[in-house]
Amino acid sequence: MSQSSSVHDYVDTRFSEAFGEPHVSRASDDHWHFVRSASQLPINVLLNGTREFPVLWIFDANDAVHGVFRTSLTDNQQVDDVIVQIQERVRRADGSLIPGPESG
Repeated sequence: MSQSSSVHDYVDTRFSEAFGEPHVSRASDDHWHFVRSASQLPINVLLNGTREFPVLWIFDANDAVHGVFRTSLTDNQQVDDVIVQIQERVRRADGSLIPGPESG
């Protein structure tokens, strides 16, 4: 089994364990949408199942500074780290907005 196939399998397993089934799946692309309260802006996670390695996008409307994040997932530890990052973003967003630079 190639490293790429192994990472794809690991991503599928770990994301399902951590977040459940995606809200939308099309071909090899999955989308999760997180909103824990009515006052929270959404966090969207898009996992593109590219041929080489999965590419993860996070769109976090609660974070004016680091709201968009993109990375290729090339090993299992990186997958686990990014899951923790998504979970932390969702918890943080449930509390309050992260101020942008213009907020002082």
